[in-house]
Amino acid sequence: MMSRKNQDRIKSLIEEYSKLLNSNRNNRLRSYWIEKDNSFSVNLYRADQPKKYEEIGTIPILINPVESFFSNLLNYNLKDYYTIPEIYLEKLLEQRINQFKYFMDDSPLRENIGIFLGSYYELSIFGMNSIFSENHSAMLENKTIIKNKSDLDKLVNIDFKKNGLVPVAIKFYEVISKYLEGSELRVDFPCFYRGPFGILALLMGFDNLLPNMILDPDFTRKAFKLITDYFIKYAKWAKKEFNTSTNIIPLFNDDVSCPTISPTLYEEFVYPEEKRIEKFFGRFSYWHSCGNCNELVAIINRLKIDVINVSAVGDLEIFTKEFKNKTAYEICVSPTRDVINNNYISKSIKLDYIINTCKKNGIEAYSIMASALEGTGLGNALNDIKNVFQWISIAREKVNSFINQEEKRTISNNH
Repeated sequence: MMSRKNQDRIKSLIEEYSKLLNSNRNNRLRSYWIEKDNSFSVNLYRADQPKKYEEIGTIPILINPVESFFSNLLNYNLKDYYTIPEIYLEKLLEQRINQFKYFMDDSPLRENIGIFLGSYYELSIFGMNSIFSENHSAMLENKTIIKNKSDLDKLVNIDFKKNGLVPVAIKFYEVISKYLEGSELRVDFPCFYRGPFGILALLMGFDNLLPNMILDPDFTRKAFKLITDYFIKYAKWAKKEFNTSTNIIPLFNDDVSCPTISPTLYEEFVYPEEKRIEKFFGRFSYWHSCGNCNELVAIINRLKIDVINVSAVGDLEIFTKEFKNKTAYEICVSPTRDVINNNYISKSIKLDYIINTCKKNGIEAYSIMASALEGTGLGNALNDIKNVFQWISIAREKVNSFINQEEKRTISNNH
């Protein structure tokens, strides 16, 4: 039971958040984006669609600190954060407010308060436990759920209300909803976001899944179908119980990359399942992989995607030539090499490369993201913040310079 002092603290944060939500600055930031009602949020939204820079007069600059980064700054216990709804709400509001007020990137505040219980929420539904610790983001137990064909039979008729972290999510939803009563904020229940390949690879183990694709393709297809079936069943269940959106969804595919999986195997086993998900939702608001997908882009481009993520190890030249302006882009820099370091020159070079490549290939709508910022530990927190501020400052300088040049060129061409 939370103390009266902590309850009052949460109410005060809701009031402050609401004021910032309706501020002129937030209205301006929200105007940079085509907002997606897809029930996805972690610290701040990253699955919205940036508008064309000619329309908004800028290229959005974003940072995406993970929970361990903020736990060092705000001095809270991550295990409590993932398991106690009042602490989750309090610290999530603090994180969003602090990022908005002090980091001054282009992430807007939204009415949505999403429930995020770590990266392995979906896996918990199939019987894998998330391991929560005081100082680290959630980790996954070392366990294999699907070893052979008979194991698939054990995964039929899963009761979502009783499995894995879903009961925790339901408790979070109920408690947070009560705190948000009377405000314009709303709580969003979590959906599946990890793609079928990522889910199955962890349930079966990479060392089993990849050989099975070659040695027992029928079993592998059956396993993939089961995962996708549950992806869609869960979406229908969450829509009925918590009114989550089934119009559009982001897909997080960190496990899809080369050489983890070849283009041939991706096309044969993974792409058909992603296409089934796309058919159900209509399209993907966002397609993401932290890995190297350079050899997969032609296949990925067959999907209907509003925003394509280009990871820090992705080749922007390949992506922009393939997708052109069919999608908007979220272009990520390396959190360690390009942000959490003291090298001004390396930060500048990467930002120049991004802006120049997009200009050369005629890309109209994109954002630049410093993603997965974990920092280098509690003892270095202040230095990490300094480097994040420096990166934002350099990025802002580069974007403003580019926009000014474009405006001068437009004026010159008109005369």
